[in-house]
Amino acid sequence: MLILFLQLLGCTPTCEQTCDKLLSCEEISTPTNAQDCESSCNAQELLYEEWDDIDKREDFDEMKTCISDSECSEVQAGVCYEDAEDLYPW
Repeated sequence: MLILFLQLLGCTPTCEQTCDKLLSCEEISTPTNAQDCESSCNAQELLYEEWDDIDKREDFDEMKTCISDSECSEVQAGVCYEDAEDLYPW
């Protein structure tokens, strides 16, 4: 419910929220745990900020929002990665 409220306000889900969603999906096999997922996600986010790459930051935010908004089966099918080929999923 909190994620939905934040998204209605236009807020991008955090790495923690996004990783929680990914790890809660039984359909998705992830080679990581919550801490590693969040660390990788945060590192990627910081990298795009350091590069001052607005396009990658926006794409990354859209990918996190898509993951949070989509059903697990949709995420597993790759709907959130179709337009984000140059982003690496953590």
